[in-house]
Amino acid sequence: MSNEEDRREEERERVQAFISALIPYGYSDVCATTNLLKEYGLSMEEGAEAVEEFCDSTGTPLVGKNDTLIDTTYVIYDYILQKARTNIEEITGNDILNDTQNQVYAYGNYCCSGFDYSGDAIEEIQKIIKGHKLEEFDELTQTFLKEIEAV
Repeated sequence: MSNEEDRREEERERVQAFISALIPYGYSDVCATTNLLKEYGLSMEEGAEAVEEFCDSTGTPLVGKNDTLIDTTYVIYDYILQKARTNIEEITGNDILNDTQNQVYAYGNYCCSGFDYSGDAIEEIQKIIKGHKLEEFDELTQTFLKEIEAV
């Protein structure tokens, strides 16, 4: 490695250490959140706005002590669920959270967050979307339906 490459690597490490000190989320949590945003075709800015809105609506600071950290991955899963819910209702006239006995939930566990659901919840969603082509739904909803194996 040249002196210039060494200097740039040290600089990158300092910047990363500084950012980590300001934002106490672990690398795995941030990586999981940004990967989820990318998977669902959402911009990093839209994800940041969703997290900020969550913080505002719950009165929870974005940066706090470990026991008050926002689970950014959970927030994005919940955001995706709400966007898919809205799109499905616009297309079918049925709400997958209010018009069903069993629902899909966003489950929070930092980088291990995800959707939580039963087979019954998926069957109910399949009944709601029956008669509609997958292409009728927006890309986010298509990805959501595939992830929960409703299509």
